Amino acid sequence: MNKSIFMDPVTALAWEKHALDQIKVDGQYRLLVWEPETSVMVLPTGPRWKMPPESTKQMTSYGWQVQYRQTGGSPVPQTPGVINLSMVYAWPKDKPLSMSGSYQLLINLLTQWLAHYGIQGGTGEVEGAYCNGAYNFVIKEQKLIGTAQRISSNTNQQYFVLAHAFILFDADILQLIKAVNHCYQSLNLTEVFDTSAMTSLTQLDPQLKGKKASLIENLECTAHAILKAHSQQ
Repeated sequence: MNKSIFMDPVTALAWEKHALDQIKVDGQYRLLVWEPETSVMVLPTGPRWKMPPESTKQMTSYGWQVQYRQTGGSPVPQTPGVINLSMVYAWPKDKPLSMSGSYQLLINLLTQWLAHYGIQGGTGEVEGAYCNGAYNFVIKEQKLIGTAQRISSNTNQQYFVLAHAFILFDADILQLIKAVNHCYQSLNLTEVFDTSAMTSLTQLDPQLKGKKASLIENLECTAHAILKAHSQQ
């Protein structure tokens, strides 16, 4: 495994787009575990989230670049201390496409991975959490992991899933919340988010701070095993 997973977020987002294009050609699943080397506010595409130039400059003055991606429903702050899992895979041709089913595959993967560290949780919305949704991975009513996905297809009506999880490892949650609140204010949106709604792996277990490399390797191995099994269905 590559010892460093730090990556320019722009490069990582480009990887996702390229991987989705490639799987439509060769059908091979792909995954990437990465950590942003700079701070970037990633917004969904769509008119609601189109940030005017003056707001983009304002975010830059706070130390945050602005980028857009085609998964997710609301802004997500990406900064060192956030571990990301991005993956693309084919949905079995003989199974009806299921949005809940593809989300559950990602949740099962995360559940299996975290079980190695004695961490158990569930899914659901958390009041005050940013990028809130039914498939948050939640520990004791705090959001630990956010998930998103996009479904695409090729000319043969084969469906493909681009799935993504952002995992709070040891990021400064106060700074993340401040950045998201600044983002919403700059877009003239009224939502306000709260640090108490979020948690991180090192807050849950400070000993994980020294186990980052093995934790990442375990995440990759778990993801490969689950995607390989899924591709053989």
